[in-house]
Amino acid sequence: MAFSSLASVVAVSLGIAYLGCGSRSDQACAAGATEQCFCSGTILGAQVCANDGTHWEACVCGTSGMSGAPAGNVAGMSGATGANSSGTIDLGGLGGNGSRSGGSAGTSTGGFSGSAGTSTGRLSASGSAGTSTGRLTTSGSAGGSGTMPGAVDDGTTGKLCTTDRECQTVAGTNRCSNDYTVRITNVPVKIWATSVCIKALPTAAGQGGNCDPTDAVNDPLGQFTHFCDGPDDPSSPGICVALDAAAPQPGQGICYPKCTFKTDGTPATGCAGHNACGLVSYFLDPQTNTVTGYGFCQGACSQDSDCADVPAPPGDAGTYHCQPDIGYCTTTPITKRAKNIGDACSHVGVVNDVTQGACNCASGTTNLGFCTSVCTAGGPPCPNGWVCDTGQPVSLSFAMGATQVGLSKQTKGMIGTCAPPCVAGGPAAQCPTNSTCNATSVAGADCQP
Repeated sequence: MAFSSLASVVAVSLGIAYLGCGSRSDQACAAGATEQCFCSGTILGAQVCANDGTHWEACVCGTSGMSGAPAGNVAGMSGATGANSSGTIDLGGLGGNGSRSGGSAGTSTGGFSGSAGTSTGRLSASGSAGTSTGRLTTSGSAGGSGTMPGAVDDGTTGKLCTTDRECQTVAGTNRCSNDYTVRITNVPVKIWATSVCIKALPTAAGQGGNCDPTDAVNDPLGQFTHFCDGPDDPSSPGICVALDAAAPQPGQGICYPKCTFKTDGTPATGCAGHNACGLVSYFLDPQTNTVTGYGFCQGACSQDSDCADVPAPPGDAGTYHCQPDIGYCTTTPITKRAKNIGDACSHVGVVNDVTQGACNCASGTTNLGFCTSVCTAGGPPCPNGWVCDTGQPVSLSFAMGATQVGLSKQTKGMIGTCAPPCVAGGPAAQCPTNSTCNATSVAGADCQP
């Protein structure tokens, strides 16, 4: 998993299982409740709460679903109807910095799709020796389709909120994020540690996403970065993260609050309260020769105080605590995982280490990896002397004009994944099972799935 964003599987709860569904400490869910769950690859399934309410049964998988987002899986969410009601869905585990190849790890990289008459570009993530190669293009056409065709937007994504009404202006459809709860590594969590306005998330199977990471005319393959909850340009408050980063599809994206950052390591701006920024892309302004990074905002807690802004679930007097290995706030934290940091783990099959909550599994393309923890650059140290890797590459290369920009510092406070340091070219045994030494990020040489 590594750090998780919300984008790889947009799931829907088949029967809403509310947080706080029972006050007994041994009750994990409401007996007989049904939730959607993440199987593997592109497959979604369903699971039922046991008759005694102590656990969820194994995920029963179907044959359809949506594939993962940036180098892993992003959490989908489902909300119950009505203001501030929390439905919970099960999503085994999410993706993020689980793996990388030459570019930034676990992120969807790209430049901006064209807005009217603006010089735009993208950054590829396929460079070698730590260099992300890419190109700038110029587009004089109207902006792309980060905003769904024909949609009217509230334009409030990322705004602090406590109720839905605070998020609704023109369209009247945006929601406050405290409406939604998801299950990640078998823990029911809030994706945002500080409640913010978001575009309403899909609540029915087959609805796809809530923004468009492609443009039928200018960017049919979804190679550029698109924006949402407003025009498809950087003036909008949201950034559209494709559900399938490898092959973005029309309408298949999740609109996150947008954050921006410089290349000098200073903190990102744009994320409210205890939320933090995760890497998406870099953009070179050819007029000023200035590079700006763009990302998405979500929770990244490391201690219980980071969850102080999360309201108690409806009808539940419980408070939220931090589940630090995944960086999300929950009322039912797991104090001891079945597997330890560094142990081999698997995201393969119907029942695996992620769906069962054995650990936060950083897995690569084979869905095999090692147990790890979420972190933030410059934040609390990773366990076991590991390093926090945000996935920011050591070099950005823009083909037009042969502009190349070197990076020497990770963005302070940016979300990353803990990884064991290694020596490039050293013995394979220095890295955990299912990983190899990789020296393409600013964090230095470390082991990646």
